[in-house]
Amino acid sequence: MKPHVTVPAAVEILNVLGCHTGLRLTGEATGGAYTLVEVVNEPGTGIPPHIHTREDEIFHVLEGEVEFTVGDQTSVALAGTSAFLPRGIPHGFRAVGDQPARMLVAAQPAGIEHMFRRLAALPAGPPDMAAVTAICADQGIRFI
Repeated sequence: MKPHVTVPAAVEILNVLGCHTGLRLTGEATGGAYTLVEVVNEPGTGIPPHIHTREDEIFHVLEGEVEFTVGDQTSVALAGTSAFLPRGIPHGFRAVGDQPARMLVAAQPAGIEHMFRRLAALPAGPPDMAAVTAICADQGIRFI
């Protein structure tokens, strides 16, 4: 594995189901160790409850407010909050309040960036949930 620095101009920006996702470090850069993304969600948007079978995730809230649902518990995280969500634990999130929420999200091991790219390639407009579900299932993620 070699060191890698990603400057802002080199960040690959994707629209993943309305979530603005910047690929900061991918498996190609980290030797498959992890993926680091920056996500920005408008108030009211997020990802519904789901379960990962392949990767653990770390979320760090940079700006705004994020409502996390982990298992059967819901809490609101403010800027500066970090959360570790291991694989196998149901979780989801959405931006709340009146400002966009911005987070850094690390997934270990890497690979989830391929799913993000496939989701971003779907046609604009309301998501085709059958296609979304199939793409996520290929990554070992299932919605609950």
